[in-house]
Amino acid sequence: MRDSKKLSEITRNIASEIDAAAAGLTAWEEVCKSFVSYFPGSYVCVLNQNFVSPEFGFQAVENLDANHMQSYTQHYAFINPWNCFWKSAPSGSILVSQRDNPASQYHNGEFYNDWMKRTGDFEAAVGLKLQIDRAETVYLPVHYALGLAETYDRELEFVLANIRPALQNALQLKRTLRHMGESASARAA
Repeated sequence: MRDSKKLSEITRNIASEIDAAAAGLTAWEEVCKSFVSYFPGSYVCVLNQNFVSPEFGFQAVENLDANHMQSYTQHYAFINPWNCFWKSAPSGSILVSQRDNPASQYHNGEFYNDWMKRTGDFEAAVGLKLQIDRAETVYLPVHYALGLAETYDRELEFVLANIRPALQNALQLKRTLRHMGESASARAA
């Protein structure tokens, strides 16, 4: 396991990528690429899911085949057995799959057999949930092989806890800009 000094450096670098993406200076995919560079063998997503409409407002991904991501957003996201678990978690939660809700309990389900197993060896994960409003949620999960879980679980929990403020600020900026745009449109009408 990397020491706290190295993990703090990783955290600062990823938080800087989040700040740059929030300001429109870089793409959110760069945030995902940073995670993958520090956690080799993983895939990373930033997903904005609306549970009322049901749709995805935004997605960025690194190291997951585009066809898998497309099938997820079009079908499998809506039958994902972790949805209830994620929905019940408070905003700001960091969940570790092996500790909090292991994939092994879903081995006989459609989601696991038809989608998750086909993505590759990514059965372990750590994810951050942030609630935008009642209907919209942003998830930042990092998925990896079970063999990496002993190290990655603790490291990613540390990193996600420490980038949480940067991601919350990015979402607040998005909300503020959206409200400003809506107000400007209303005034123009």
